[in-house]
Amino acid sequence: MLVTEFACKGGATLVLTDFMPIRAGDSSAVVRRLETRGGAVEVEVTLRLMFGYGDIAPWWPQEDGAWLGELGPGR
Repeated sequence: MLVTEFACKGGATLVLTDFMPIRAGDSSAVVRRLETRGGAVEVEVTLRLMFGYGDIAPWWPQEDGAWLGELGPGR
C-alpha cells in the first residue's frame, strides 16, 4: 500500500492511496482511492494502463460504476 498526501490551497489535503488486494485466482487488481480532508479539492485523473511493456492496450468495460481494464483471449 502506498499512501501519499498532497497539501492543497485553502488548507485542504488530498490523500492518494494505491494498493493491490490479495489475488483471487489468476486475476489481479490495482485500486486507487482519493480522499479529501479539510475541504473540497478539484482533481483531474488520467489513467493509461498498458500491458506487455506498453505494447498491448486493454479493453475497458464498465461494470457497476467501475471501469475494468481487461486483457486476454477474445479482447
